[in-house]
Amino acid sequence: VSPVTEALIGAMYLYELMPAPKILSPNSTTWCFDHARKTIRERALNAYSGGKDSMLNQHLAEKKYGSKNVLVAHIAGLNRAVAAGERKTAEFQAKHLSFPNFQIVELEKSSGESGAKVLRSGKIFIAGLLIPLALEFGARDMITEEPGGGPYFTGSHEVMRIFNRDFLKVSGIPVRVTWFPRPKEGAVKNLILNRPDWLPLVHNCFTPLCYKANIRRSWLKRTPTFPPFEHACGSCVKCRITRLGWLLYGKHEASEADAITFIRSTEIWRDKKWDQHKDLLVGSFALYLKEALKKYNLEPRSAV
Repeated sequence: VSPVTEALIGAMYLYELMPAPKILSPNSTTWCFDHARKTIRERALNAYSGGKDSMLNQHLAEKKYGSKNVLVAHIAGLNRAVAAGERKTAEFQAKHLSFPNFQIVELEKSSGESGAKVLRSGKIFIAGLLIPLALEFGARDMITEEPGGGPYFTGSHEVMRIFNRDFLKVSGIPVRVTWFPRPKEGAVKNLILNRPDWLPLVHNCFTPLCYKANIRRSWLKRTPTFPPFEHACGSCVKCRITRLGWLLYGKHEASEADAITFIRSTEIWRDKKWDQHKDLLVGSFALYLKEALKKYNLEPRSAV
């Protein structure tokens, strides 16, 4: 661990009001980066989960750099509950959508943390995992989702700018973390407008595989003309955002009765899950639900 890395780790623990860990290394020599490594401004790595945001980033990256100049990198194992499904879907997407460059990073997660806490250093952690791949590919830009705020260290635009300037640049690593601005109308609508054939392949599901089949069967009975996408449960917060967007802007054959069933179910689900998911139930979710109610001439059930 280099001195600048140790300083970064110490600062992150201090931010959490925790004592910095002791770092033991079998090497007594000073860590040094190979400055002979060169990267190319016209090449990029996309940190790719297979969800709607990383799929939109892939579309934008291909448009900016050209598909042959983008390395799609999937980290397998970040969320153990859904890791198997995410990996399988990312591999399917890479083949079906003909990504020229695709690679999987194997990760064994041993953290005892769960929920949002595992993401407190998420963007820096992901960058650390993917920098070697970016260097091998010659990519200067490493694309992640835009920092979205929140209480944790890497939820800030400014922190990530400091990471680029005061860590990567000082360390002599010719890679930078970058992102595309999050669209105001949401990733789902943007994907439908630009790559409508991509959205049905999306994997944004929070539901573990062992529960997904039963939930899908329930939706196939309740809304047979408006089924969930192949890789979705249809009920978790991410799947509902995607389905609401598809209901509004996609080419589907949903009957009015099935559309109303899904919308009313989503209102009830929102009220039950507000305390658990309120950070995800604003933004595009709230916008799409409001527009869906308007489209089908429904009065809002209640206000949270």
